[in-house]
Amino acid sequence: MDPLSIASGVAGLITLSEVVISRTYNTIIKCKNASEDACRLLREVQSLLGILQSVSTLERKLGATAIRSQIPNQEVAACQKTLQTVRDKLDRADPREDGITILQKAKRTLKWPISSSTMDAILAEMERHKSTFNLAVSVDTLDMILATSEEQSAMSTKFDQLEHSLQRLVRAEITKDARRMLQILGADSADGQHRANWRLYYPGTGLWFSEGPTFRDWSRSLNAKLWMHGIPGAGKTVLSALAIQEALAKTSNNRAAIFYYCSHQNARSQHLTGILSCFIGQLARQNEECLSMIQAKFEPYEHMSTPPWVSNDDDLTALLVSMFLCFDEISIIIDGIDECLDPSLVSETLARLCETPTVRLLVSSREEHHIKCSLVDFQSVSIAAESQDLRLFVPAEIETRRKKQKLRIRNPDLKDEMIEKLVNGAHGM
Repeated sequence: MDPLSIASGVAGLITLSEVVISRTYNTIIKCKNASEDACRLLREVQSLLGILQSVSTLERKLGATAIRSQIPNQEVAACQKTLQTVRDKLDRADPREDGITILQKAKRTLKWPISSSTMDAILAEMERHKSTFNLAVSVDTLDMILATSEEQSAMSTKFDQLEHSLQRLVRAEITKDARRMLQILGADSADGQHRANWRLYYPGTGLWFSEGPTFRDWSRSLNAKLWMHGIPGAGKTVLSALAIQEALAKTSNNRAAIFYYCSHQNARSQHLTGILSCFIGQLARQNEECLSMIQAKFEPYEHMSTPPWVSNDDDLTALLVSMFLCFDEISIIIDGIDECLDPSLVSETLARLCETPTVRLLVSSREEHHIKCSLVDFQSVSIAAESQDLRLFVPAEIETRRKKQKLRIRNPDLKDEMIEKLVNGAHGM
């Protein structure tokens, strides 16, 4: 994960903490029976805010990499969830809400909205979060960072050199003739598009998907079929990139992962031929037997510049299915099939690929009727209604813009209102 993403995640938690502190003050003033619990909560959130600000200062002084290993990605999401829980409970004491009676408003101003048992659980969570973030700014951690910084720099250089050597080795295994065949086939790599989409990933977002039971069941089951759908801008492509990262991490000699991004900006990606060719090229680069299959297909047509089967969807599909037999497991992830000129043909062909028992397939698209009909036996998951990702992203974006002086907000209540409007008014990322 990009270490800069950790820094932006902490920035979002700072904004949420400020909002919760303001809300707590307002609630204490309005509630006639605000107990010691309210003051305890206020002290804990203020303490958490101080630690988060120290983490942010450390990042600015020593660089984001210094805190990367000290703060798990899940901790940012967990802390955000705790702060949001407090904020939601404090809403119950807000008499400003429309549509309630005068008596209901009066009751709200008289009752502290969080029970003692719930408060104990919240404060225990706060203490855990403080311990985690406090570790990143402890004296021992700073000593360790400073003592090993030169060693890490040297190791980083070695790893860069090793990666470069491995890349040369992989290219050397594919002969000049093999590269020419892949070029004729049009088996372009989707790596560049994946890197671009992965840069858009924000830390802590998408965990509801990647660590949820639906995706986990898909990633652990053979012949699993999953359709992820949502409106434009809901975050389908970034979630697809997250799924691809998960699949790539599990690849081995007998376990393959192939992927593709369909886009209106790339004419070839809108055709089934381009998708199948890319899949074939990816498998050929992962397995020498698959590469031999391509060579065998080209041999009868040595006298031709372009064999006819290269542009035949049925021939490409048959070749791809034959390559599947070289692996025990194959994960296929394809994003944006609604961008294709013939989405029905693409979705139907992809669904047929799952007839191979070792293949699992994840498809993302808009929720269009003809695609839904083609993927009728797929498990579906909608991402439009998820606001958890926005509750991480929006506060961090507000804090980032405030630091860059692109946004001036001095009133925490205004921040709170902006966050709620943006989160509740959107349908996904």
